Amino acid sequence: MGAVGAASASPFAIIGLGIFMICFAALLPIIILMMIFKAIFGGGSGGTAAPDVTMAQQLYVAASGDGRKALFTDRVPADYLDAVEDAGQECTQIGSVLIASQIQAESRFNKDIGPGKYGEGITQIPTSAFATHGKDDDGNGKTSVNDPTDAIRAQGRYLCDLYKQVETLVNDKKVIGDKLDLTLVAYRVGIDAVKTAGGIPPGEIQGYPHMVRSLFGYYNADSNINVQQ
Repeated sequence: MGAVGAASASPFAIIGLGIFMICFAALLPIIILMMIFKAIFGGGSGGTAAPDVTMAQQLYVAASGDGRKALFTDRVPADYLDAVEDAGQECTQIGSVLIASQIQAESRFNKDIGPGKYGEGITQIPTSAFATHGKDDDGNGKTSVNDPTDAIRAQGRYLCDLYKQVETLVNDKKVIGDKLDLTLVAYRVGIDAVKTAGGIPPGEIQGYPHMVRSLFGYYNADSNINVQQ
């Protein structure tokens, strides 16, 4: 009797649980974006303030975009602004908001960052990719991944190359997924890994596109999102 009663006597509880799960599923992307955004830029004044829902919604809407909105130039370090804008004009598929967001996610615009797990320089571009796409863009007589302008312009060329490869793979139905997400993943782990997986490979790399996209709202010129550094 107890088991039957438990199974049949709480339809409102089941409905309530269903509503809760639907609402939670709808809010989860916003919660994740807020967590990523805060982790990258740092928290506020140290208190336990309630979540800023308006900011979260703006982040979510911006993150759903393509990173090709006008750039909020005041939020890019002046020394790197020209390179970021130029890199965002390498092709129509890649914008300067994406360029700035990826650099923020990779190095926080720290030109002195050392080699990382996936690449090197301010953009953490893979060594092999820089060898192909790197040029003496700052005109100092050498091509170096440790020259921020060289690295940022190479980032733009590499992303454009990857996007076009991804576009072909998606159109040929060899991989599935969002083209920009796949491009960002390929930036880190290579286009061959995307081909082999037929999309985004399993593991920690799945969070990388969300990390970059969470910053779109901050670098969009029409955004009023702000943070306490």
